[in-house]
Amino acid sequence: MGSLLVSYDSTGHVSLINVKERTLEGSIDMTEVERATERSLSIAGDSAVTSKGAITACCHPLAYINKFVFAFAGGALELWNIRKKSKVYSFKSHLVDDSMGSGRADGQSVSVMGASPAVDVIALGFTSGRVMGLNLRLDQAIFAFQQESGIVTSLSFRSDVGNNRNPHLATGDSEGRLYIWKLGGSSRLGNSTRNSGDEGMITMDQSDADSRGLHTIIDAHAMKVGSVFYLYGEPVLVTAASDNS
Repeated sequence: MGSLLVSYDSTGHVSLINVKERTLEGSIDMTEVERATERSLSIAGDSAVTSKGAITACCHPLAYINKFVFAFAGGALELWNIRKKSKVYSFKSHLVDDSMGSGRADGQSVSVMGASPAVDVIALGFTSGRVMGLNLRLDQAIFAFQQESGIVTSLSFRSDVGNNRNPHLATGDSEGRLYIWKLGGSSRLGNSTRNSGDEGMITMDQSDADSRGLHTIIDAHAMKVGSVFYLYGEPVLVTAASDNS
């Protein structure tokens, strides 16, 4: 996010680092923030904070100023304003995805996530191998796939001009496989309309029945795929894995 690097650890501690000045601009203890909120609201019983578990993934959605999405081991998915150090929203649609025909997803945690070239849209990868597109503004699933095997370890959206005709999402798994998914026809991720007065948000076409897998490269790597990344503005996909390739 500009010159700001956001890092997190398994305890829920988030650090904001200015890479240009090489200084720590601030930090957020998410556990303490939510406990303080519970105390101020006089919420009794078991703490919802401790039940969420460790942070498992985060991403900065396109055009969401000062906002990051964080995923937790217990299944929670939340939008936070890192400057105000406050939670904005808790998502729910990733837990129940009946509209996509994949049934309940309770108990599955998000292992990786990434922002798309379209505002309001991110992709989630799960420990079960499920891949899902989420419209943040509507809290609604817009596509869902299932990898053949293995946890989803990395994902990346195509962002070059060809994305307007053939939007793709690449994912990797823990067994070295690489998947390329076609995200429908007519540029499902490119055709969006801007709503006036909505702080730069975009609402996109929710129908995506044509989404499907294009390619599966079974022996892309001999070990876990650590990273897949489409170079920005280029039709080039770079991958890296634990086999040092």
